[in-house]
Amino acid sequence: MEQQALWEQISNPLKDPVTGLSFPPMGPGPRMSIASHTIARYEPFLTQVPGLRCPSDPGTGLPAQGRTNYVACIGDSADLITGAMDDNGNVTSANAERGRAANRGFFVHRQTSRFRDVLDGLSNTVCAAEIATDLGDNDIRTRANLSTTGNVTVANGNTTCDTYVDPTR
Repeated sequence: MEQQALWEQISNPLKDPVTGLSFPPMGPGPRMSIASHTIARYEPFLTQVPGLRCPSDPGTGLPAQGRTNYVACIGDSADLITGAMDDNGNVTSANAERGRAANRGFFVHRQTSRFRDVLDGLSNTVCAAEIATDLGDNDIRTRANLSTTGNVTVANGNTTCDTYVDPTR
């Protein structure tokens, strides 16, 4: 799965050949949306690496960027996955407490993870997972995370996602 050419694009300044706009090394912020690519395309974010795709996943192109079917295990909670630090780099004790409670995966943002840190006694700890990619069909496995209203950390908070899924999928 050699991707030296892709790494060269990512690790160096990259100019969009259409608009002439330049991106710094390591590219734009990871929250760059699909709509942003209409202004200036950052090709590395749109590149699909065949070795990172499951052959049974039919997804291609929109609504995704560069698709992958393999992800790091961050646990069973999406609450405060950035840990104690907010987007402005500020650390609060409330965020630290919520982060410790919610970040139950092998990998935690801004922390080093080693196999010796796994204390559950399992000989085969899951550090990665296979996921489906969004086909734009309201599949509950790919669409529910789009709910940004409501508080998912309180009782029934997870129901705020219900309007985003097709119950037959």
